[in-house]
Amino acid sequence: MYTFATKKQKNSLKAEWNMFKAINTFMKGLLNYLGQWWRFFGRMLIAIGSVVAGYRYGQYKIVTRIIETTLRSALIQMEVYAIKTEHPLYVSFIVHVRSAYSNKIDWLYFRLELMLQLGCGFTDISCTRVGTSEGSEEYKLDITRTALSNLELGRSESPPDLFEERDTHWRLTRALEIAKTRDLTPEILEAELEITPYHAQLLYSQITKSDALPKQPKGKLMN
Repeated sequence: MYTFATKKQKNSLKAEWNMFKAINTFMKGLLNYLGQWWRFFGRMLIAIGSVVAGYRYGQYKIVTRIIETTLRSALIQMEVYAIKTEHPLYVSFIVHVRSAYSNKIDWLYFRLELMLQLGCGFTDISCTRVGTSEGSEEYKLDITRTALSNLELGRSESPPDLFEERDTHWRLTRALEIAKTRDLTPEILEAELEITPYHAQLLYSQITKSDALPKQPKGKLMN
């Protein structure tokens, strides 16, 4: 009796173990299946969000944007189709150009404009026609990694003083701003506006003759 009960218990335990093992295997398979679809769905959402946000080219999204908008025209459509980073010295941007006037595009002007916007030298950019692909003219732009690294360092929010156009209107406006805080003299104009003594005297005479200086409040006489 004791032996029969022990064997029955063993069979029962073995059956329960096999059942739990089968359930465990089924759940693992189900979770792996759902996990694959979940990861696929997540990657799809990331890809869609990246395209919408303009991050499809990762760290080169700024350069891509500059290339695609350098020739702004309704007659010319330029798109960066692929980016190749295999070469250690430069990065290749494969560009598709769709235009009925593609044979009239001034690529020298394009390189000069691109050089100006990237802030690099003329020898940092190379433009080569590859051929025709998918109904578009295909070009390869090679930009040195040095130029790309310098661009990634950032730019100032405002242009340098060297490129600021300081015409007569700007100097006159600045002079009137200075006159609000202190008495205006030719010497102050010379120092603040960084102009010659002759032009400072001439500007001071023009301002005083035109009565453009702010009126200073007069003090009251005290008995």
